Amino acid sequence: MTGLPSIDELTNGGLARGQVGVVGVVAAGSGVGKSMALCHLAAEAARRGAGVLYLNCESEDYELQARIISNLADMRNDRYRSLEIEGLREVHARCAPYRVVVRDLLTSSRPTDISTAVEEFRFKYGQHPDLIVVDYLNELEPAKENKNDTSYSSVARTLKDLMKLAKRTKSALWTAVQFNREGLKRTKKGSTEKPDATHIAESISILFKATLVLTMNLLENDDPDVGYLGVSTEKYRFNSARPELVIKLEYEYARLTELSKDEALAKRIQAARTNVPVDAKNPGQMPSQWVQAMAKKRADMCKLKV
Repeated sequence: MTGLPSIDELTNGGLARGQVGVVGVVAAGSGVGKSMALCHLAAEAARRGAGVLYLNCESEDYELQARIISNLADMRNDRYRSLEIEGLREVHARCAPYRVVVRDLLTSSRPTDISTAVEEFRFKYGQHPDLIVVDYLNELEPAKENKNDTSYSSVARTLKDLMKLAKRTKSALWTAVQFNREGLKRTKKGSTEKPDATHIAESISILFKATLVLTMNLLENDDPDVGYLGVSTEKYRFNSARPELVIKLEYEYARLTELSKDEALAKRIQAARTNVPVDAKNPGQMPSQWVQAMAKKRADMCKLKV
């Protein structure tokens, strides 16, 4: 279960063991979307009794642990960090029943290192993890390097290795990827076009190989504690439905909440208006930056000598 009703309904309760889900997340500043979404998925799975192995290839492991604990304990991250020893012990005791292991792979992040972490989890809990979270795919190193390798072929082969691992351990697997340069442009607030699966960085093979592909773009982040993301389902192997939703991301809790259809529509309309107030008598007006660009072009044309 992901905790997002539309995705859970699509997948009939979330990714099954042995499937691989890839999330393409907007790169809109540190901590805005990618790792937060993965922390939410890890916490949601643990809350429902799953054993979770979170493999960190990018951030400090303490930061990720704090986010997952904040989600599970329903406590703001800044409050959790300010606790004294006794307070930390109490919170950790509340979270002790949840089987979550955060493993740091900053120094070495090859598939063999992931396999080692999986076996360590099995040694600790007596079974393989139900869910493996890799944060994130672009940071992993391929098992074997060839002289003719490119970043595209490396990412494709790494994903293939992860899929084999998920099949072998009968685990579900979530990871994340970045958008390419064009995709990043489209994720900026006020953009008239949203990114899609063609804007996934490095390799389109991700779209072909993965079971579930979601893309996310930033709609609003005016509040430092809350952001709103547009989520599109680019692919699900076992269902032709492609739900689109809007989620609220609470940064201090690393928690995602799906908005109702009416709330989602209101947020999309608000985001489409960018930062420029729209005249109710002229709803079809162009954004001010386009108007300014056209006015400048006309002024430059007038300066040309005939």
